[in-house]
Amino acid sequence: MMLVWLAVHQLGYAWHDGRLTGLSKLLPLCLGALLILVGLVTLGPYPLSMVSVPGEAVSNSLPPKLTMLALGVFQGGLLLSLEAPLRRWLTRMTPWTATVLVNGMIMTIYLWHLSAMALIAGLGLATGFAGLTLVPGSGVWWLCRPVWIAILLVVLALFGLIFGRFERSAAGSGSIGAWRLIVGSALVCGGLALVALDGVGGSGWLGIRIWVIALPFVGAAVAGVNPMRSRPG
Repeated sequence: MMLVWLAVHQLGYAWHDGRLTGLSKLLPLCLGALLILVGLVTLGPYPLSMVSVPGEAVSNSLPPKLTMLALGVFQGGLLLSLEAPLRRWLTRMTPWTATVLVNGMIMTIYLWHLSAMALIAGLGLATGFAGLTLVPGSGVWWLCRPVWIAILLVVLALFGLIFGRFERSAAGSGSIGAWRLIVGSALVCGGLALVALDGVGGSGWLGIRIWVIALPFVGAAVAGVNPMRSRPG
């Protein structure tokens, strides 16, 4: 867990320090990682899907394997190799405005994108939508992908407009003691880890483990996070 994610995390620091600039460095990094990834998937025991799939004997993400590290290095090298033309493109008003708009609600988008997908899939199952019965990878399936993406974007945009204000106003005001930040972070991370490990279902009230769900909220309160507080100024 620490080896893979911290290695990818350090790529950002290497880029910030100027160690990952220039195609002479980025292209070998990108292509080498891609070759390793293809080799691990085709010759090794690792599945093609980078996310966990029920029934797979090996999961690439639980815990993260070398395939995830190779994928992260490949994606990072590919994006950084496009840095110069992207910077020139972002000097234009329209793309830069769109970038600022999306980044203003980027955490909301990250937190709600799976909820939007689950909502659309659930409605599709309830209404008998034919798109859910298509064979994955078929020609018709690929033709329907833009439609699915467009629908998901619309629903996700609505979530962003509704919940984005809580993201922007959640920061606490004033000075928060170090002990509160440490304890709050521990409670939040512990609660989320328990949810990720065993889910929310249990034998308690409403069939859920209330104390597990409550931990992140308690931790956020201890750390001074209040989503109902307006941002000063």
